[in-house]
Amino acid sequence: ASERAFNGFHQDKARITVNVAVSPDADHGGGRLLAVYDGRVHVIERPEGEATVHSSDLFHAVTAMTRSVRYSLILFF
Repeated sequence: ASERAFNGFHQDKARITVNVAVSPDADHGGGRLLAVYDGRVHVIERPEGEATVHSSDLFHAVTAMTRSVRYSLILFF
């Protein structure tokens, strides 16, 4: 939380982004993946090992960390 408290809404520059949850959402406070689609903001809950794949035009963010550490593997194509 002290190193990168949150990641505001943005679009990636790569055509495709793959975001793999290396740690499950239940293991930390905050750090929730948010995405804007269907006209509203959605929380994307993910267990360990689940991947979210999206195109570069998706607005997304990560909420502020409040407890522990969040690990993700991010791949850009």
